[in-house]
Formats: sequence, structure tokens, C-alpha cells
Amino acid sequence: TTLSGISTPRVVLGALSWAGSHASTARILDLNVSGFQQRLVEWDYLDGNHALETISYVALEDGLSDLGGLSAEAGSTNGSTGWQTVSFSQVFGQTPVVFAQIVTNNDSAAVTTRIRNITNTSFQVKIEEEEGADNVHAIEEIHWIAIEPGLGTRIDGTQILVGKTGNSVTHRWATVNFAQPITNPAFLAGMQTYDGGDTATVRYRNLSNTSAQVRVHEEKSRDNETGHTTEVIGYMVISRP
Repeated sequence: TTLSGISTPRVVLGALSWAGSHASTARILDLNVSGFQQRLVEWDYLDGNHALETISYVALEDGLSDLGGLSAEAGSTNGSTGWQTVSFSQVFGQTPVVFAQIVTNNDSAAVTTRIRNITNTSFQVKIEEEEGADNVHAIEEIHWIAIEPGLGTRIDGTQILVGKTGNSVTHRWATVNFAQPITNPAFLAGMQTYDGGDTATVRYRNLSNTSAQVRVHEEKSRDNETGHTTEVIGYMVISRP
């Protein structure tokens, strides 16, 4: 994926689509000012073969941004399997939606990020390996983007809708209805809470101009139980030409 016009890019990936049902995560590699590589990664207990999935991304300049009237901030931190507190350089007018993404490959074990305790001044983030692993992982660089909820419209007409569900999304599919239709949408989603500690990611399906379905998808490296308690899911919908 190529980038242009960003001197210090901070990049996050959205949720995976649902073409293949094997539990998976995604990794960014070789990130620089020109672009990056992204790779779908099945959890280590699986065979690694997976159907083609759709995954969207957002790249922002490090620091503060205005996304068509929505206040945003992007940054990076170094972290591993312990909780790391990240403080914003601003005070958001309302609790933002936060996305986080591992952008290095210092340890080859499959991992995802989890987030908790989001306020208008900070949040906490950590790395999680699959449940059957030793949960010992090298330090990785984590990029993050925080955006206030609402609808933004950029000068070029691009619309950006940011919102979150109630604390209601489990392992079962749940419909997210958009506040207004978004033309040809790109969709990002991520858990905003840590109510359930089992390793999981967010998956989506049936994306349209007006809604998408999301679920929390646990992996089965330790046991076959995949029931997950309720979580808040944050999402961003971006119109494309």
C-alpha cells in the first residue's frame, strides 16, 4: 500500500471481513513514508491458509488533525503484553474512538492489540498472543489513532462517520446502523473495552451504505469455547470516490 503527503505516518488497520471463518489478525510490515505492507495472519495453531479478505486502513500525520470537523490525534508507543497508558496531547471534548495497530515484527508470534479505559485524556493498550501461547512477547511499536465521534466532511467531499455501539456486541453478529448513508464505504472497527479477556478480534460482514454487521471472534488455541461477553465496538466509515 502506497502513502503520499505524510512525513511521519501513523497507520491503523480495520477489522477483517468474513470471507474465511478461521480466526485471524493482521500485521503491518516495512512501514515508511512511501507506504507499507499488510498481511493477514491466522493464529499460530492454524494452518495459515486463508481466503482473501477485505481490510481498510487509515493513515494520519503524527499529532493533531482535523478530519472534516472531527478532532483527531495519532501517535505511537512501544508495548508488549502488559498494559501501557497512552496520554493524549489534547483534551477531547468527548470520549474518542481509538484504533491501535502493531507495525513491527520483532517477534513472529501472531498478536493483536486490546484497548481499555478510554477517556478524553488517555487510554490503555496492550498486545495479546493466542490463548495457548506463553504470552511472552518482544516489544513492538504500536500505532494509534483517536477520533471524536460524529460526522465529518472534508473539503474534497469525503465523509467520515465515527461512532460506537453500546456495551452489547458479543460473539454473535450484531448490526451497526450508520447515522446517515455513506457512499461506497470503507469500514474500520475495533473493541473499545476489555470486558472479556480471551484473545479475540473484530470481524465484519454485509457492509452497505447504511449498515454493517460485526462480531467478536475468539480463537481456539487453548479450548473450543468461543463465547464472548459484551464489548463496546468503535467504528469509522469513510466514503470513497
